[in-house]
Amino acid sequence: MMQRKKLVSVCLVFCLTFLTIFAEDTGRIPFVKVASAQDKVCSFDGLTFQVATNKTGEEVGWAVVEYDKTLSGSVQMYPTVSSGTYVDFPVVLFADDLFSECTINSADIRLSDDFLYLGEGVFYETIVQNSLAIRDFHGEIWEYAFAKIKVGGDLEIKGSSIGKIYDYAFSGADITGKLSIIGSSGGIEEIGPYAFRNAKMDELVLSDDIRKIDAHAFEGVGLKNFAFGNKISYIGSAVFENCNALNTITLPESVPNALVVEADAFPNREGLTFVVPKEL
Repeated sequence: MMQRKKLVSVCLVFCLTFLTIFAEDTGRIPFVKVASAQDKVCSFDGLTFQVATNKTGEEVGWAVVEYDKTLSGSVQMYPTVSSGTYVDFPVVLFADDLFSECTINSADIRLSDDFLYLGEGVFYETIVQNSLAIRDFHGEIWEYAFAKIKVGGDLEIKGSSIGKIYDYAFSGADITGKLSIIGSSGGIEEIGPYAFRNAKMDELVLSDDIRKIDAHAFEGVGLKNFAFGNKISYIGSAVFENCNALNTITLPESVPNALVVEADAFPNREGLTFVVPKEL
C-alpha cells in the first residue's frame, strides 16, 4: 500500500501542467495530451478542466485534472462543459486520484458518450457522507478506483456496459448502503483478482451477465448468497475465500460448454448450499 500512496503524490504534482497516457504502455485509451494554455483551462465548483487532445492533435474533450480538496460540499458533474469557444464540450477523462483522500457530502456524476477513462484511484480513501452515483458509465473501472472509500449511503454505477473491474478496484470499501454496478446492455466482462477484497456493504447488486470472475475476487466480503448468470465462462480460484456469511450459491440455468471452474474455486464449503436448476 505504500506504493499506492506514492502514486497519489506524483500524480498531483504533474496533473496541472501535462498529462500523458500511452496506449502502448497501458493498453487503456488512445494517447491523450492535456493542454495548459490559459484559454484551454477552466474551473467550476472546485473542479479544474483542461482540454485534451489525441495523438493526431485533435481536441477530444475536457480532462478533469484537479479537485479542490479543501471543499466538503456536494459534487455534481454533467456530460458536457462550456467555456469560451468550447461550447458543450464533452468530459472525456478523470485524472488518477482526482477525489482521493478528500471528504465530500455527496456526488452525482453523469458521463458523456465520449468518455474515455475513469482514473486509477479516482476515489481512493474518499469519504462520501451520503450517496455517490455515477450514471451513463461505459468503459472499465481501474485499479484502486474505489479502494478504501467510505460511503454513508448507496454507491451506484450504472450505464450501458462495463468492460472490466480491475484488481483491488473496491478493496476495503466501506459502504453503509447498497453497492450497485449495472451494465444494462453489455453487462460486466470481467471481475479482476481481489477486486472486492474485504469490502463491506449492506447489499451487493451486480449485472447478471458477468463473463469472468478472477481469483479471490470476493475474498472476505460479507455476502450471504451469490447467483451466477448464464454468460459465466470462468470462475477463478478462491473466489469466495473467507466469505464466512455465504450460505447459498445459485448456478445458472444453462452452463456454457466452455465454462472453466478452478479446482479450489469454492473454499470453505462446509455449510454452503449449491442451488442447481432442474435442467442441469
